[in-house]
Amino acid sequence: MARSRLGTLAFVGVVLLGGAAVWWQGRLRLDDVLRAAVKKHEGAEVRMDQLAGFDWDAMYVATPYQSPEDVDRAIGIAWGGAARSQQQNFDEYQLLVFVAGGKVVASYDVGRTLIAPGRLLPRDEAVFVVRGDNLVLRAPR
Repeated sequence: MARSRLGTLAFVGVVLLGGAAVWWQGRLRLDDVLRAAVKKHEGAEVRMDQLAGFDWDAMYVATPYQSPEDVDRAIGIAWGGAARSQQQNFDEYQLLVFVAGGKVVASYDVGRTLIAPGRLLPRDEAVFVVRGDNLVLRAPR
C-alpha cells in the first residue's frame, strides 16, 4: 500500500514539474522571440499576431509597477493576474496580456522592449517597428 502511494505521489510530482516546465518555457519563448525581433534591421515591422501562437483579439502592455487594478481596468476584465507578474516588483519587466472573448487567454512577463500606449490594442493594430533596442507601436495608417 505504501509503495503504491509513493508511486502515485512520484507520478503526480513528475506531471506537475513537467507542466511547470512547459508553462515556463512558453514564457521564455515569447520573450526570446521579442528580443530576436529587436535585432532585425531598423524600421522592420513586427506583427504580434505572427509571434503569438494562439488565438487572441486584443493585447495590453502593462508598464513596470502598474497596479493589478489598473491592468484590470485597461483590459476591461476583473482578472487579478497582474498581481503575480514580475512587473509588479522589477522595472525591467513588462506584462503582456492577451484577451479573447472577454477572458484573458495568455499573459507573459517579458523584458522591456515594447513601447505602446496604455490602451488595449486590437489584434490588427498590434504592429511594432524596430527603433534602436525597442519595438515601438506603429502609427495607424
